[in-house]
Amino acid sequence: MTFSQLAWTNIRSSKRKYAAYFVSSAFVMMVYFVYSFFAFHPAFAQSEIGEYVTIGMRFAQSIIYVFSFFFILYSMGAFLKARKKEFGILTMVGASHTQLRKLVFLENMMIGTLASIGGIAVGITVSWLLLLFGSHVISMDEPLAFYVPITAIWTTFLSFFILFFIISIYKVIAIKNSNLLELLKGTRKPKPEPKASTWKAWLAAFCLFVGYVVALLVKGAFVIAAMIPVTIIVCIGTYLLFTQLSVYIITKLKQKQTFFWKGTTLISLSDLAYRMKDNARMFFFVAIISTVAFSAIGTLVGLISGSYKQLDASYPFDFKYASSVQNEKEAEHQALIERMLGEERLPYEKFTITYATEQDENGRATAVIPVSTYEKFADWAGEEKVSVTGNEAVFFMEPTHLWLANKQTERTLANETFAIQDTKASSKIVSLSPASEMVVSDEAYEHVSKERRTNVTIYEIAREEDLQAIGETLTKAIGEQEQEKYTFEAREYVMATAKQGGGVILFVGLFIGVVFFVAAGSFLYFRLYADVEDDRRQFDRLKKMGLIQEELSRVITTRLALLFFVPIIIATLHGYVALTSMQNIFGYNLWKERIIVLGSFVLFQCVYFFFVRKSYLRHVEEGLRN
Repeated sequence: MTFSQLAWTNIRSSKRKYAAYFVSSAFVMMVYFVYSFFAFHPAFAQSEIGEYVTIGMRFAQSIIYVFSFFFILYSMGAFLKARKKEFGILTMVGASHTQLRKLVFLENMMIGTLASIGGIAVGITVSWLLLLFGSHVISMDEPLAFYVPITAIWTTFLSFFILFFIISIYKVIAIKNSNLLELLKGTRKPKPEPKASTWKAWLAAFCLFVGYVVALLVKGAFVIAAMIPVTIIVCIGTYLLFTQLSVYIITKLKQKQTFFWKGTTLISLSDLAYRMKDNARMFFFVAIISTVAFSAIGTLVGLISGSYKQLDASYPFDFKYASSVQNEKEAEHQALIERMLGEERLPYEKFTITYATEQDENGRATAVIPVSTYEKFADWAGEEKVSVTGNEAVFFMEPTHLWLANKQTERTLANETFAIQDTKASSKIVSLSPASEMVVSDEAYEHVSKERRTNVTIYEIAREEDLQAIGETLTKAIGEQEQEKYTFEAREYVMATAKQGGGVILFVGLFIGVVFFVAAGSFLYFRLYADVEDDRRQFDRLKKMGLIQEELSRVITTRLALLFFVPIIIATLHGYVALTSMQNIFGYNLWKERIIVLGSFVLFQCVYFFFVRKSYLRHVEEGLRN
């Protein structure tokens, strides 16, 4: 038998051991291929958002590729550790360390090649399915056609072939020249009783408490300033939670004899401290990765949803044409708009409002509106009326930005000082100009230069219609806009363009988050099957001592539940706090996004838990029968 045949035989005979490694690697490659498929799609070369799609997909590919390196590196290390006894047997029958390294290299390259082929094959199928609704996800005007992705196939295959080759070389070099006895013992080595440092345990609780409190209390720009220190503090607290606080709590529970000596609790808690200590780094890694997945997807969904709401508020009118007094095309453009609306038989209401732009003492632009004009606008648009006289003024801001309003009590414009009576929130009045809006008395308005005045004409369609097509037509018909002279905004067309970009971001972010979460589940699976032989021997001894099948299932379920849900519960708490902190930055309510994202991941983890529990119980029971 050649080394290649031996490597292939090992893979086939250890299907269960390699299943998670193979499937997870293939999944990562599948996602990478899907991004490549869309990045190289010829339709994007002709579309308006093609450049943004390509950039987004290439960015996602980079993230997935870097993550894959560390994921495969960890996975391979876990397998090598679990196979020490197998290496010991091979050494005993005459295999040298060089031959063992060659065997490991061949096995890993075979798995990598098979995973690449499998991932690409599944990726082609998934890409075809995504094409059926992908154009709707990223709001493209024309559906995407299927094409033969030769470039995507070769890019994916070569990228991961190189990745597996580098990792395989690194790992075989890193394999230690252990003696035969050490290899044959495998993972069965006596372990010292884990001990927890009391002050480190309390430090873990303190770090998490401080990190959570700061993250939940800070608002606005202070969230950005606090983000890095809070992240560091929470990471330290999380690591100490798994290495110290968990062992400390278990030790205290063991001291409560009424609890410890009750039913199968004795068996469950006896080696729980050992398991927590052994798995501390893995728990920490899973918790942090899951938190990143929760936070990234939740923030993306919330940010895009909030941006749509903000955009909707920023463009409250169906069509808006703003023209300075220097614009000689104003009458021509208005006639064009009204003619095209008439051709489409769209009944509309028209309103024109004039404001003047002045700079204050700090150089900030301010749109000045006379109170008489504002009152007419308020009657037409259903806004709250205001009252100003003399040099009094009322400021207007976006509702979501009202908390940013400073305590300024006066502002100087056109050599006139105005006393600010109030600051009000109004999306409609704020949308009239890119500058700050201020309502003043008619007398004060006369001091503003007539050359700086702007006429804003608003068109509101009287019935519900899909205005995206005519909005795009009007935008192109009016032509390239001259910001100093005139601008035209079509609400539905602006929203559709924004949703194209948002769809790309969500498409990219969602898959990256899912990859992170699947990887976290794979780490748990690897760790579980690394200990399966030791667990089976332990349960065999307990069964001989009188442990019945029902009690055995209860003990296994408890162990698996702790392994699967402790890091996920911590990650869910971290994710909830992180999303709340993001909410405090943007001023959007993300409760719906938090429930959807966190609930979906917890539900997925529960399904994954029951699937693994059933498989693990069957595996243990088969071993006990043998």
